[in-house]
Amino acid sequence: MSILNIRYASEGDTPGLSKINIDAFAATGKFMANTWPGASRESLLVYKGVVALKHLADPKKHVLATIEPSTGEIVGYARWEIPRGIGYDHEVPQLSEKGAYAVDNQMQFAPKPMNDELYSLFKRFLEEKRKKYSTEDDFVLDFLATSPAHQGKGIGTALLKWGLEKADSKKRRSYLEATLEGYPLYSKYGFKAVEEAEIDFTQHGGEGRQKFIMMIRDPQ
Repeated sequence: MSILNIRYASEGDTPGLSKINIDAFAATGKFMANTWPGASRESLLVYKGVVALKHLADPKKHVLATIEPSTGEIVGYARWEIPRGIGYDHEVPQLSEKGAYAVDNQMQFAPKPMNDELYSLFKRFLEEKRKKYSTEDDFVLDFLATSPAHQGKGIGTALLKWGLEKADSKKRRSYLEATLEGYPLYSKYGFKAVEEAEIDFTQHGGEGRQKFIMMIRDPQ
């Protein structure tokens, strides 16, 4: 891939975004498999599409899609949270009536059965770590994933640098929660680990464990 086309995502992009969300973490991520055991791919695609819509409607979230120029396929997906009023405010897309309904009734679209305890645990885990290590002045990389078929082409790096260049220009810190797989990329671009924490899914009716690394990058 010689040219990377990064643009703001739209409501029509949500099927492609949800596909990347599921495919990128199918082999390594344990949250979805433990929270929605036995869920069909189709039901997860619908739910993750609704989650993407929720972020599209958030004025602090910059939802990005990387497009493969020859096919128009979405091959990269990122969500940067940027403080409002510092020069990077963007136009929030107006959702369709159907999209707005889905956002207002998100959990109605969640696959069943669902491990409610694990869902709440994971949400609380992220909220507590962000409250502990980040401030309202920081940039937050909320999500970053590349289509497995297009990894190793610089897509994740480009989406990462999209936000870091803006953070540096405003002399702002950046914060994220890294998986073990993402840690090398973030370390390469200046993020430093501030805590490692592990979720033991077996303690909440699931299987396995997963480690997360909280990381902060000072402006450069």
